[in-house]
Amino acid sequence: MICNGKDVCKTEVCIHGDSWHTTDKSCENLFCPVVRNYVFCENLENGEKMLNVSHMNWATPKVKICKISKDAKIPKYESAGASGMDLVSTEDIEIKPLERVLVPTGLIIEIPQGYEGQIRARSGLAIKNGIAVLNGVGTIDCDYRAEVKVILFNTSHKETFTVAKGMRVAQLVIAPSITVQIEEVNNFKISKTKRGENGFGSTGHF
Repeated sequence: MICNGKDVCKTEVCIHGDSWHTTDKSCENLFCPVVRNYVFCENLENGEKMLNVSHMNWATPKVKICKISKDAKIPKYESAGASGMDLVSTEDIEIKPLERVLVPTGLIIEIPQGYEGQIRARSGLAIKNGIAVLNGVGTIDCDYRAEVKVILFNTSHKETFTVAKGMRVAQLVIAPSITVQIEEVNNFKISKTKRGENGFGSTGHF
Protein backbone atom coordinates (compact mmCIF):
# COMPACT_ATOMS: atom_id res chain seq x y z
CA MET A 1 0.00 0.00 0.00
CA ILE A 2 1.33 3.44 -0.90
CA CYS A 3 0.40 6.20 1.46
CA ASN A 4 -1.01 9.46 0.15
CA GLY A 5 -1.41 10.93 3.61
CA LYS A 6 0.85 12.14 6.39
CA ASP A 7 3.14 10.39 8.84
CA VAL A 8 1.46 9.64 12.15
CA CYS A 9 3.98 7.60 14.14
CA LYS A 10 6.79 5.07 13.94
CA THR A 11 6.72 1.76 15.82
CA GLU A 12 6.90 -2.00 15.18
CA VAL A 13 4.31 -4.25 13.57
CA CYS A 14 3.67 -7.95 12.98
CA ILE A 15 2.75 -9.01 9.46
CA HIS A 16 0.39 -11.95 8.71
CA GLY A 17 -0.15 -12.11 4.96
CA ASP A 18 -2.46 -9.22 4.16
CA SER A 19 -3.16 -8.37 7.79
CA TRP A 20 -1.00 -6.65 10.40
CA HIS A 21 -1.09 -5.30 13.92
CA THR A 22 1.17 -3.27 16.17
CA THR A 23 3.37 -5.20 18.58
CA ASP A 24 1.67 -3.69 21.61
CA LYS A 25 -1.12 -6.17 20.91
CA SER A 26 -0.80 -9.86 21.81
CA CYS A 27 0.28 -12.12 18.94
CA GLU A 28 -0.62 -15.81 18.78
CA ASN A 29 1.89 -16.48 16.00
CA LEU A 30 5.16 -17.49 17.69
CA PHE A 31 7.11 -17.02 14.48
CA CYS A 32 5.60 -13.70 13.49
CA PRO A 33 8.06 -11.60 11.46
CA VAL A 34 8.53 -8.15 12.90
CA VAL A 35 8.89 -5.06 10.73
CA ARG A 36 10.82 -2.23 12.31
CA ASN A 37 10.62 1.51 11.67
CA TYR A 38 7.59 1.37 9.45
CA VAL A 39 5.63 4.56 8.95
CA PHE A 40 1.97 4.74 9.94
CA CYS A 41 0.11 6.96 7.53
CA GLU A 42 -3.30 8.52 7.80
CA ASN A 43 -5.47 8.86 4.74
CA LEU A 44 -6.44 12.49 4.40
CA GLU A 45 -9.88 11.66 3.02
CA ASN A 46 -11.28 9.14 5.51
CA GLY A 47 -8.73 9.09 8.32
CA GLU A 48 -7.91 5.39 7.76
CA LYS A 49 -4.56 4.30 9.12
CA MET A 50 -2.41 2.26 6.77
CA LEU A 51 1.13 0.97 6.33
CA ASN A 52 3.56 2.74 4.06
CA VAL A 53 5.50 -0.21 2.64
CA SER A 54 8.15 2.05 1.14
CA HIS A 55 9.34 2.82 4.68
CA MET A 56 9.52 -0.78 5.97
CA ASN A 57 12.76 -2.36 7.14
CA TRP A 58 12.61 -6.05 8.02
CA ALA A 59 14.41 -7.00 11.21
CA THR A 60 17.61 -8.94 10.41
CA PRO A 61 17.82 -12.28 12.30
CA LYS A 62 20.98 -12.97 14.28
CA VAL A 63 22.68 -16.39 14.02
CA LYS A 64 25.11 -17.44 16.75
CA ILE A 65 28.07 -19.60 15.63
CA CYS A 66 30.56 -21.40 17.88
CA LYS A 67 33.85 -22.90 16.63
CA ILE A 68 34.67 -26.25 18.22
CA SER A 69 37.74 -26.88 16.05
CA LYS A 70 40.83 -24.73 15.57
CA ASP A 71 40.51 -25.36 11.84
CA ALA A 72 36.90 -24.17 11.63
CA LYS A 73 36.06 -20.96 9.80
CA ILE A 74 33.11 -18.69 10.49
CA PRO A 75 30.88 -18.56 7.38
CA LYS A 76 30.50 -15.21 5.64
CA TYR A 77 28.82 -13.76 2.57
CA GLU A 78 31.34 -13.37 -0.25
CA SER A 79 29.40 -10.66 -2.08
CA ALA A 80 26.74 -8.08 -1.29
CA GLY A 81 24.07 -10.07 -3.12
CA ALA A 82 25.07 -13.57 -1.99
CA SER A 83 22.31 -15.78 -0.59
CA GLY A 84 24.62 -18.42 0.87
CA MET A 85 27.73 -18.57 3.03
CA ASP A 86 30.42 -21.16 2.40
CA LEU A 87 30.98 -24.05 4.82
CA VAL A 88 34.57 -25.29 5.14
CA SER A 89 35.92 -28.76 5.89
CA THR A 90 38.12 -29.18 8.98
CA GLU A 91 39.66 -32.44 7.74
CA ASP A 92 41.39 -34.02 4.75
CA ILE A 93 39.00 -36.65 3.40
CA GLU A 94 39.05 -38.87 0.31
CA ILE A 95 35.76 -39.68 -1.41
CA LYS A 96 36.06 -42.77 -3.59
CA PRO A 97 33.89 -43.25 -6.69
CA LEU A 98 30.19 -43.55 -5.76
CA GLU A 99 31.07 -43.16 -2.07
CA ARG A 100 29.40 -40.87 0.45
CA VAL A 101 31.15 -39.24 3.41
CA LEU A 102 30.29 -37.00 6.33
CA VAL A 103 32.41 -33.85 6.25
CA PRO A 104 32.85 -31.95 9.56
CA THR A 105 32.75 -28.16 9.67
CA GLY A 106 33.76 -27.65 13.30
CA LEU A 107 30.78 -25.36 13.85
CA ILE A 108 27.76 -25.36 16.16
CA ILE A 109 25.08 -22.98 14.93
CA GLU A 110 22.19 -21.47 16.88
CA ILE A 111 19.49 -20.42 14.44
CA PRO A 112 16.67 -18.20 15.72
CA GLN A 113 13.17 -19.62 16.03
CA GLY A 114 11.19 -19.20 12.84
CA TYR A 115 14.22 -19.89 10.61
CA GLU A 116 16.16 -22.90 9.34
CA GLY A 117 19.59 -23.51 7.91
CA GLN A 118 19.76 -25.03 4.42
CA ILE A 119 22.92 -26.84 3.30
CA ARG A 120 23.28 -26.69 -0.46
CA ALA A 121 25.85 -27.95 -2.96
CA ARG A 122 28.45 -25.63 -4.46
CA SER A 123 27.94 -25.31 -8.20
CA GLY A 124 31.68 -25.42 -8.95
CA LEU A 125 32.21 -28.76 -7.19
CA ALA A 126 29.09 -30.14 -8.85
CA ILE A 127 29.94 -29.31 -12.48
CA LYS A 128 33.73 -29.72 -12.32
CA ASN A 129 34.05 -32.71 -9.99
CA GLY A 130 30.62 -34.30 -9.75
CA ILE A 131 30.45 -33.71 -5.99
CA ALA A 132 26.92 -33.35 -4.64
CA VAL A 133 25.20 -32.85 -1.31
CA LEU A 134 23.58 -36.28 -1.07
CA ASN A 135 20.32 -35.33 0.64
CA GLY A 136 19.62 -32.59 -1.92
CA VAL A 137 19.23 -29.76 0.56
CA GLY A 138 20.23 -30.55 4.12
CA THR A 139 18.21 -29.00 6.93
CA ILE A 140 19.53 -27.52 10.18
CA ASP A 141 16.62 -27.10 12.60
CA CYS A 142 16.59 -24.11 14.92
CA ASP A 143 16.81 -26.37 18.01
CA TYR A 144 19.78 -28.44 16.74
CA ARG A 145 22.89 -27.90 18.87
CA ALA A 146 25.52 -30.40 17.62
CA GLU A 147 28.26 -29.93 15.05
CA VAL A 148 27.11 -29.15 11.54
CA LYS A 149 28.33 -31.79 9.08
CA VAL A 150 27.83 -32.08 5.32
CA ILE A 151 26.95 -35.32 3.50
CA LEU A 152 28.95 -35.30 0.25
CA PHE A 153 28.59 -37.85 -2.55
CA ASN A 154 31.06 -38.54 -5.35
CA THR A 155 29.01 -39.21 -8.49
CA SER A 156 32.06 -40.26 -10.52
CA HIS A 157 32.41 -43.95 -11.41
CA LYS A 158 36.21 -43.72 -11.78
CA GLU A 159 37.83 -40.78 -10.01
CA THR A 160 38.52 -40.34 -6.31
CA PHE A 161 37.97 -36.81 -5.03
CA THR A 162 40.02 -35.34 -2.19
CA VAL A 163 38.48 -32.85 0.20
CA ALA A 164 41.33 -30.78 1.59
CA LYS A 165 41.27 -29.18 5.02
CA GLY A 166 40.01 -25.63 4.57
CA MET A 167 38.17 -26.41 1.32
CA ARG A 168 34.75 -24.82 0.84
CA VAL A 169 32.44 -27.81 0.46
CA ALA A 170 28.87 -26.46 0.66
CA GLN A 171 26.74 -23.37 1.11
CA LEU A 172 24.70 -22.38 4.14
CA VAL A 173 21.47 -20.47 3.49
CA ILE A 174 19.37 -19.11 6.37
CA ALA A 175 15.69 -19.06 5.39
CA PRO A 176 12.30 -18.51 7.07
CA SER A 177 10.59 -21.70 8.25
CA ILE A 178 6.84 -21.74 8.87
CA THR A 179 5.22 -24.01 11.44
CA VAL A 180 1.72 -24.98 10.32
CA GLN A 181 -1.34 -26.42 12.03
CA ILE A 182 -2.30 -29.93 10.91
CA GLU A 183 -5.95 -30.87 10.52
CA GLU A 184 -6.82 -34.48 9.72
CA VAL A 185 -9.81 -34.74 7.38
CA ASN A 186 -11.41 -37.40 5.22
CA ASN A 187 -11.07 -37.43 1.45
CA PHE A 188 -14.41 -35.70 0.94
CA LYS A 189 -13.09 -32.55 2.62
CA ILE A 190 -10.04 -32.17 0.36
CA SER A 191 -10.81 -29.45 -2.18
CA LYS A 192 -11.13 -30.40 -5.86
CA THR A 193 -8.96 -28.80 -8.54
CA LYS A 194 -8.79 -28.90 -12.31
CA ARG A 195 -5.43 -30.66 -12.11
CA GLY A 196 -6.66 -33.31 -9.71
CA GLU A 197 -4.37 -36.34 -9.55
CA ASN A 198 -2.29 -35.50 -12.63
CA GLY A 199 1.44 -35.54 -11.89
CA PHE A 200 4.80 -37.08 -12.80
CA GLY A 201 5.23 -35.25 -16.10
CA SER A 202 1.53 -35.06 -16.94
CA THR A 203 1.96 -31.59 -18.47
CA GLY A 204 4.52 -32.87 -21.04
CA HIS A 205 8.16 -32.03 -21.69
CA PHE A 206 7.82 -29.05 -24.02
